[in-house]
Amino acid sequence: IVPFITHKLPIVLAVSDRVTVLRRGKVTARLETGRVTEQDLAKEMVGREVIFRLERTDVEKGEPILQVEDISALGDKGFLALKGVTFTVREGEIFGIAGVSGNGQHELAEVLAGLRKAEAGQVTLGSRNITHASSLERWQAGMGYIPSERTEVGSIGEFSLVDNVTMNYYFDADYGRRGLVDYVSIRRLAGEIVSEYDVATPSLDAKAQNLSGGNLQKLILARVLSRKPRLLIANLPTQGLDVGATEFVRNKLMEAKKERAGILLISEDLDEILSLSDWVAPIYEGEFMGIIPGEEAKREDVGAMMAGLRPEGQGT
Repeated sequence: IVPFITHKLPIVLAVSDRVTVLRRGKVTARLETGRVTEQDLAKEMVGREVIFRLERTDVEKGEPILQVEDISALGDKGFLALKGVTFTVREGEIFGIAGVSGNGQHELAEVLAGLRKAEAGQVTLGSRNITHASSLERWQAGMGYIPSERTEVGSIGEFSLVDNVTMNYYFDADYGRRGLVDYVSIRRLAGEIVSEYDVATPSLDAKAQNLSGGNLQKLILARVLSRKPRLLIANLPTQGLDVGATEFVRNKLMEAKKERAGILLISEDLDEILSLSDWVAPIYEGEFMGIIPGEEAKREDVGAMMAGLRPEGQGT
């Protein structure tokens, strides 16, 4: 007998004979794997039916909110990782970038968030050139950023939930002045968004490092979306999450779209990209292999482009 622990349902079905489902520390089901589906397991894990694939929602598109022109950037090893990328994100749409890890999407996210220098090109947020703006200036201009590394970059593990929320509000005049945070107001805000986003925690004073991956991601999402950003950069927002947390995050992205935010979604999950995106841009070795309308994007074509194959006649 080999015990195997995971929340990846396809793997459960592929390798196990029997499965025990835990939810909030209690056994909810003991099942024979050959007699159940992913949907059955997800229901036991979450306690309700789970929607695996969301229907793309049409929202009237607004003005361009992000314009990226011929952007290039170096990777951590000093080599060119991003090579002349150009695209536009409009209000009320999701622009999805699909790629295997290590093909320049991480560098692109950091350039846009102000965490990595652009070697060439220009980034415009609304009507403002932010190519050389600081991360704080970008936040103040209406950008929101969800990093792929929720523990290393997106949170400070030793800090409380209140302090982690403060990281996106310390510069806001409603919550502090002259470098001093209004702790009463920020604690009230933290309580409101923890409740709204259903972050499971014993208290607001709990350390971020004690949250599960899904609850930590909810906290980061809540902290960012509660500011109602004009542009949201979501880099691998559901990576490593269970089916319930994944569904929650995807629904929140769709809600932000309906509120006319422009969203740049970077994901290695092809199903996620195809179900959520209005535009799909497969990236390979730092270059877009094409930009395809979401309703025309086919799995086999996008998968091939992620591997460096550009279908005949496909433009950029």
